[in-house]
Amino acid sequence: MANIMGFQTSLVLPPPPPGYFMLWATLFLLAIHLVYISACPVCYLPVEEAIALMPKFPSPSPVLKNLKFVYEENLSRDGEFGGSDFGGYPTLKQRNGNFDEINEPSNISEYSRKTVCFLMFVDEITEEYLRSSGKMGISKKVGLWRVIVAHNIPYTDARRTGKIPKLLLHRMAPNACYSIWLDGKLELVVDPYQILERYSALLYATEVFVEKECNFAISKHYKRFDVFMEAEANKVAGKYDNASIDFQVDFYKNEGLTPYTEAKLPLISDVPEGCVIVREHIPISNLFTCLWHNEVDQFTSRDQISFAVVRDKLLSRVNFHITMFLDCERRNFVVQKYHRDLLLKLAAPISVALSPPPSPPPPLPVLETLPEKAVIPSIRRGSGRHRRPGSRGHRKVVAGNRH
Repeated sequence: MANIMGFQTSLVLPPPPPGYFMLWATLFLLAIHLVYISACPVCYLPVEEAIALMPKFPSPSPVLKNLKFVYEENLSRDGEFGGSDFGGYPTLKQRNGNFDEINEPSNISEYSRKTVCFLMFVDEITEEYLRSSGKMGISKKVGLWRVIVAHNIPYTDARRTGKIPKLLLHRMAPNACYSIWLDGKLELVVDPYQILERYSALLYATEVFVEKECNFAISKHYKRFDVFMEAEANKVAGKYDNASIDFQVDFYKNEGLTPYTEAKLPLISDVPEGCVIVREHIPISNLFTCLWHNEVDQFTSRDQISFAVVRDKLLSRVNFHITMFLDCERRNFVVQKYHRDLLLKLAAPISVALSPPPSPPPPLPVLETLPEKAVIPSIRRGSGRHRRPGSRGHRKVVAGNRH
């Protein structure tokens, strides 16, 4: 007995389909998944208007007082945790050869080409690959990207090393007023000024909806919103050793971390996607990423696990304007590529064995429908985006790239 679309049904199923039907079903489900996480339309101002509306002065930054720092003179390199003078020396398995191909930005205005610094941080191994492959010459530029080579890297784990320019960018580019961080596997397809205007003027939700400028914007995870769910998913996917993840989550639980519930609203998620960060470089956002980096340094390099802990502690003491936007919006202005090693695997020749034509499919099952009422829910649409007083005209809707 089964319930299908509100009908009580006696369902007689045929024998399992052959293997080729299973393959088709897998591909069909994959297509559904890809559609689900595809880009959604995002409203951007024209580039000229976005440039004209860039603030002339930095936003006021709240001051967090009574900070406490702990310094240990004798740090131990033994044991599971510990990695630099920040917080110890973790013993981690080195991961090499998985660096990303260079993705040239597109749809970039001439003004952005002249005024925006496109910086790409690489290690010495990646630099050697760029030189030997002929992609980088003596100018140390690859297209729009200016290559910055990191030396004397404090970690052996490439994942942890990548968090240094990601979270401590204000130290590496101290004169920057704004920044847009992209993981190496992403291609920028919208002008930086349009992105900054869009995400630095978002509505910031408090107990009542009050419009304020946003100092830090990051996309929420497309699927998960709870730290405990994220930790389990990391363990299943082998992103990090299970003991280290369990140690970190148990530590946060003892500090008061609880699963995400509606009680946390207007905070919509505890788990960011993390591959894109749009931020204004002011003291409070710089402090946030410094504290976030401390967690990445002390525990695992999975920054999605530590994000909410740092955010919530900071928000409990100061009015930090941070927001999370939908992941489908992120996919509107960046296109995800693949790591170099995966591209090499995909480029390898594939041998295909042809099999005889399949037999006709079995007949459809017979449905014996029992009398029941079918209730089809109506779909209620939202009221549209709130416009603030004195809003700035119509925005241009840009659909996501489709590849």
